[in-house]
Amino acid sequence: MNAEPSLPSWAVGAAVIVLALSAAALVLWLVTRRAATKHPSAPGSAPHGSARRPLADGGLRPVNAGGVRAVEVTHEQAPALFAVMGEAAAALGVPPVRRILVTEDIDTSVDVEPPTGVLRVGLMMLATFAPDEARAEIARALTTLAVADGTVVRPGAMRDHLQGPEREQAWRDVHRVDALAARVAGTGAAARALVRVEALTWYGVELIRDQVALAADHPHRPFTGEFSYHRDLLAGARLEGRAGRWLTAQMDPPESEFFSWPPPLGPRLRAIGVAVAPAEALRPAEHTAAREWLGDTLAGALAAEFDRHGDGYLTTEWPRWHREARDERRRLAELDARAAVQPLAPGEALERAHLAALHRRGQARELYAALADESPEARSALGRLMLQDGDDHGIAHLERVAAENPEWAVPALEDIATYLQETGRGARAAEFRRRAGTISRGG
Repeated sequence: MNAEPSLPSWAVGAAVIVLALSAAALVLWLVTRRAATKHPSAPGSAPHGSARRPLADGGLRPVNAGGVRAVEVTHEQAPALFAVMGEAAAALGVPPVRRILVTEDIDTSVDVEPPTGVLRVGLMMLATFAPDEARAEIARALTTLAVADGTVVRPGAMRDHLQGPEREQAWRDVHRVDALAARVAGTGAAARALVRVEALTWYGVELIRDQVALAADHPHRPFTGEFSYHRDLLAGARLEGRAGRWLTAQMDPPESEFFSWPPPLGPRLRAIGVAVAPAEALRPAEHTAAREWLGDTLAGALAAEFDRHGDGYLTTEWPRWHREARDERRRLAELDARAAVQPLAPGEALERAHLAALHRRGQARELYAALADESPEARSALGRLMLQDGDDHGIAHLERVAAENPEWAVPALEDIATYLQETGRGARAAEFRRRAGTISRGG
């Protein structure tokens, strides 16, 4: 029998905890923030390793950078950071920035219209990147100023869904920026930086989701230190499992007539002469840019500032996530107990399988398989779960769903295409994507 391809009402809460909220939290922390900040100040640079002014009360200068909390660091406090910026600017033929604002993000950018000489550096980037990788990111940001030959490259202003000549110009600008960053920091460092910044933005969502589920096993404790929490999570990220498959898909993206931001990594890496994504791109940096350019005292003070006065999203939302996750665990235990006495009704049996997928994946396959012959929703979930685990047998389940249930066909075929793309089978993925497109157009 056919079922509507919508989730039951109970799943809304689970979806919120596992997907929407966790993604939203990381978006607030990790995506780019490029609002303009216009405050003149005096330029300056100093040799690496010059003495830093000790941090006394009031030594940090928090500012509002277009709605983003930031701390302005002075040349006296961070001479090495100013020196790196000045060297990168000289190599690019652009003027050195007049001010440096440190934000809690992973993004690094320069104000563009008009150039105001303000570099915004993400402390999350400095605290997780090696110095040569961070140098590449700073160089990439500085290319948004007029380069020596008068060309202005502005990737931060790119729009999604550009077509035709605008698409081609956008790609030329991106490749030019990446080539300039590689010239300043070296090809290897520029490649690792590209992978690391995109992977950490993606990977952070997965890490937060896992942490919420793990926290449900323990009593709730007040959440403190958001910046440090994220930094420590991302510092341990690895390009393996789903993260590895994500990178494979990035290296061989499907052809598109559109330009979307951020552009996929593969074409960008190949344009600077890197054919394979560097495997070490997510290995923890043994020596970070924050330690080398800011020193432990200043880096620690900045982290403490963002811990105290950061975005605050996790601090306010974590209790609710924790409560909902524990409620799901209790509901799953209740359904388990009832199932041990007598068979559950179909709706409750499917609910139990969905909850198991969130909190007890080892049992979820078995529960979905028992329901698959009667429920396309269960078979579809089984197929997706198998693909998430890297099991090609999930393809057959999703193909069967598409063949027997037209209303489920498009999402099932798209799930297969995504998995094949992530496992380096782009040509076969394109076949499933074409089938999904044909069905969605009514063909």
